[in-house]
Amino acid sequence: MKLSKFAFLVLLTTLVIATQFQTTHAAVVATGDVDPSNPTTWGSNAFRVYIGKTGNGYLDISNGGVVSASHGFIGYESGSTGEVTINGAGSIWNTGWFYVGHTGSGVLNITDGGAMSCFGSSHLGEYPGSTGVATVDGVGSTWETHWTHLGCDGSGTLNVINGGTVTSAQVQLGTRSGSSGQITVDGTGSTWTGGPFFIGIKGSGKLNIMNGGEINSSRAYIGYGDGLNGVVTVHGNGSKFTLSSNLYVGTNLDGSPAPSNRGTLKITDCGFVSVAGTLVMDDGEFLKMSSGGMLALNGNASSLNNFLDLIDDEGEIRYWDDSISDWADITGAIYGRDYTLSYLTEGDLAGYTMLTVDNFATEVSIDIKPGSDPNSINLGSNGNIPVVIFSTDDFDASTIDPATIMLADAGVKEHGQNGDLKFSFKDVNSDGLDDLFIHIDTEGLVLSNDDVEAQLTAETFDGLSIFGTDAIRLVGSSRGDFDMDGKVDVSDLGELAAHYGNNHGKRWHNGDADGDGIVDVSDLGILASHYGETALVASVPEPSTLFGLLALCLAGTLASTRRKSYRAPLRVSQKFRAGNLLHDGKRILGLSKRGSPHNMPKNKLFSEKY
Repeated sequence: MKLSKFAFLVLLTTLVIATQFQTTHAAVVATGDVDPSNPTTWGSNAFRVYIGKTGNGYLDISNGGVVSASHGFIGYESGSTGEVTINGAGSIWNTGWFYVGHTGSGVLNITDGGAMSCFGSSHLGEYPGSTGVATVDGVGSTWETHWTHLGCDGSGTLNVINGGTVTSAQVQLGTRSGSSGQITVDGTGSTWTGGPFFIGIKGSGKLNIMNGGEINSSRAYIGYGDGLNGVVTVHGNGSKFTLSSNLYVGTNLDGSPAPSNRGTLKITDCGFVSVAGTLVMDDGEFLKMSSGGMLALNGNASSLNNFLDLIDDEGEIRYWDDSISDWADITGAIYGRDYTLSYLTEGDLAGYTMLTVDNFATEVSIDIKPGSDPNSINLGSNGNIPVVIFSTDDFDASTIDPATIMLADAGVKEHGQNGDLKFSFKDVNSDGLDDLFIHIDTEGLVLSNDDVEAQLTAETFDGLSIFGTDAIRLVGSSRGDFDMDGKVDVSDLGELAAHYGNNHGKRWHNGDADGDGIVDVSDLGILASHYGETALVASVPEPSTLFGLLALCLAGTLASTRRKSYRAPLRVSQKFRAGNLLHDGKRILGLSKRGSPHNMPKNKLFSEKY
């Protein structure tokens, strides 16, 4: 029978409508203990819906299926089990208040573009003995909710992985005594936006940001109140925890201290944390950093002490010290080897100072003035100092870029009219390996009479930082001997007066006796205490002479101070370079193969050597 064109179109339309109707109903499938039993009829007619009310229940929403209910419960009563899967783009559950593990056990999986939307609050592990586990997995998979409670009285876990996203106005982990809550945001593109976060209120709370995951929060409390503990770990390249306001470690909402050892923040393996407001750490709380971990605080800090001043209260930053295989107070760390500071001047973090903690440099063996013992150095000499950097089976000294070598801030001496650096390769210790033999310009050394060793720093051609130290003994000069003539006298006083008030970057011969980078009254005191010394042999002046000396110098320096009311800019070390700020919304820092920051143009890297 031949159909007319009109009849054919009617039949085709009927088939399409029937197919769509069947697909819609087939996309929402309930089995087991589900009440009401037909999810397609829930809508506004179902005030409360249960998946696993008293037994085991399952619900699958896929292929664009949509369900709605005012209250949803997965694993309602003790001993019950409920499991829900929302899979695929367009598949969604709209609800008001939502419970995964009310008194029983609940599992929620949002995958492959599925979505959960709660205009009320979401609870995982509500009552004692309950467990709730949720996973938001894959690009396009989302969960939007007002409040999120993980472990109210029970145990709640939420994993955001493989590009999934969660938005929540407030988050609580481990709300009541005996409870536990954990969030893990894992993988590039996996994000959580909202806040504030309360991590470990009266129970245990853990927040993990890993492998490029990101959390953007208004503020956060780690180990809040009298909680059991709160731990936040930011681990892996590209992993970020960004606070638009304050971050509290071990403190109450009103600012009063919580019990000690309640809050810990760990930043490891190039993880990154930034705090736009204030980092508040109570006494007995810890921030642990290692392997390229980065912490950016709002403010300009030119030294580690200045950076620590940006932190409120008495908490402690610790770094992983390989020499003792344990955590140690960062105040004992060495700049350039254990940490760097970088003041950022561009991008979203302009105005922040970033602390990066790592064992940046590899230690090598050096010998200052080989064949000499002790290694005597006369700072008044205009010559050069021979230094050997030894090769070993694990390190090839020929890979060092001679232009980067600095011994106590002095570089390799130039020779010839072309400015070539004075270095060569020879097997100094007869081990069959060529060592790097260099000559350091003595005039550039920044040392004081209190120094008993000198440190060498350098970089290899492929960017590896190295350092080495050797013992020294300064001869032929004394503290206060600014003109290097072997005695402290009126000519040195004149040298100090001429430079009083200036910042010369720890140049001893400019009058900076204490090496703090500024010529001031403390340097005058040092000169006075050594006045009359010759070649390190003291001849203490009479009190009247000392008084006259101070008066004479003060008269000249006060006039100099009025003429020079400015302070020269802080010198900047270029030995270590911080990373590029990117503006693609995916990464903040460019990282080298070793995980250490690199190539941050225009950002100043402050060295505590100055």
